[in-house]
Amino acid sequence: MLNNRNTWTRLWGMPVLLGVITMLGLLTAITSADVTWHAVSWVLLAIPLYVMIRYGMPFFRR
Repeated sequence: MLNNRNTWTRLWGMPVLLGVITMLGLLTAITSADVTWHAVSWVLLAIPLYVMIRYGMPFFRR
């Protein structure tokens, strides 16, 4: 049972985390009216973008 959970976490942990960060960034951008919260939403939305660029670029350099 422990091995099965560990496999699920290793496979889906990062995509779920990036999805949650993206949703928080979008909700913050939609519901905020202050410049500070807009900056927070930019940071939250930049994290998945950074991860995609960082780990996706080696596939395009082949």
